[in-house]
Amino acid sequence: MNDGNCAAIPLAQNFGWGGELNLQYTFEKLFCAPGGGGYPPERVEPEQRNKKILDKVKEVTHTDIITILKNLDRELVKGALAGESFREYFFANCKCDEIAAAVKEVLA
Repeated sequence: MNDGNCAAIPLAQNFGWGGELNLQYTFEKLFCAPGGGGYPPERVEPEQRNKKILDKVKEVTHTDIITILKNLDRELVKGALAGESFREYFFANCKCDEIAAAVKEVLA
């Protein structure tokens, strides 16, 4: 099991026929393997790759948006802003000249 996941268990009076058996089975399955086992074998490599990308994003995203735009991987940001109508909607509605300038710099 991936330690980042959790289980939501509905418990109330009369929570269903065989509810106690479902609860017992759920706990057996939740705790049958040690924590931190990670993803299914076929997902380990792509998930680890995604985690590394997101860790780099997290390093620079705990700050203001202008600093984020300047410090994130340029190609990653360009890809995120490459939507069909992004430029049209963003620049028509952006109320901050500094942010608009930072976005223009990224898109240049």
